[in-house]
Amino acid sequence: MTRYIYTNAASREIPDLLQSILVAELIRPSRWLFLASPWISDIPVINNRANEFMLLNPEWARKNITFTDVIVELMERGTEFFLETRPVKSNQDFIDNIKRKTTKPWNNLHQNAVLHRKGLLGDGYFLSGSMNFTNNGITTLEEFVQYTVDPSEVSENRIVWGRSWGKGGE
Repeated sequence: MTRYIYTNAASREIPDLLQSILVAELIRPSRWLFLASPWISDIPVINNRANEFMLLNPEWARKNITFTDVIVELMERGTEFFLETRPVKSNQDFIDNIKRKTTKPWNNLHQNAVLHRKGLLGDGYFLSGSMNFTNNGITTLEEFVQYTVDPSEVSENRIVWGRSWGKGGE
């Protein structure tokens, strides 16, 4: 299954899709999680103000869960997280939040001044498109994203992304 979304500022499709992906990730964490975004912010990605997701982590009661909260929780559960982003101050805040919150050593960071690709790749899905993982990217700007769980597309991207990290795409 592949889903294409072209969205505008009034749409909740991308935030809702991202929330669904990350909740599923927390329920069944990927072995490797690859994220590429030239611009990245510690945005709220799961709305838990009504406690619908309290079982994912009881410490998250009645609040919006941020991107780094989710990533760190996944790392604590054994996911190896890989981030590629540009070397700019706003992105450094995101990186510093991960390093501050995790108890695990984390060195899977590539900073690339000319990075343009964008995507989130887990064991069974691939989200890609024009969207940066920022508030503007997921809620304000017109974006085109593709979400697929097609095994051949996911596998092909895991090989490509895995090789760029020396993982051989296993």
